Amino acid sequence: MKNGNYKDLKRSIVLTLFALGLVIAVHYSYPSVTAIALEVSSTTTSTTPTTNTTLTQITLLNNKGTSLYNLGRFNESIVYFDKALAIDPNNVTTLDNKGLALLSVSINNYTQAITYFDKALSIDPKNVAALFHKGNALAGLGNYTQAITYYDKVLAIDPKNVAALVNRDVAFYHLGNYTK
Repeated sequence: MKNGNYKDLKRSIVLTLFALGLVIAVHYSYPSVTAIALEVSSTTTSTTPTTNTTLTQITLLNNKGTSLYNLGRFNESIVYFDKALAIDPNNVTTLDNKGLALLSVSINNYTQAITYFDKALSIDPKNVAALFHKGNALAGLGNYTQAITYYDKVLAIDPKNVAALVNRDVAFYHLGNYTK
């Protein structure tokens, strides 16, 4: 195989893996949402005391925001995440969801998204979704070395996290490291 063809093949493989990583990332983002709907998630960490009524309100607002996000109505989803955060500003899942909405294709506000991931991680430093999404935000800003650090943190917690493995490899590719 000619060297030029090899590079094109390798580039095609990396781009395919990146696209696969995005699909897997969406899958890994939503199991916690299902758990919230069932009110059994242990990752919905908060330092703000809540009653069952308040928790139900937060859950409903967060689920509405998530539904709008899934429909591609990102700006509208943020309105509902903000309403949930007005009730409980320390709800990790809602902080992560708002950050994820800010990462959406139509908004692309990586810097602001990072502030929400940072707040979520200050409350729950091992939250896999927030770690992964912060890595994606950093990669979106072109900070691939920092992104790799966050993908590695995800992999330390969940070594078989395919999305983190793929996105870490894509970040290595952007840094010119084709052996990782």
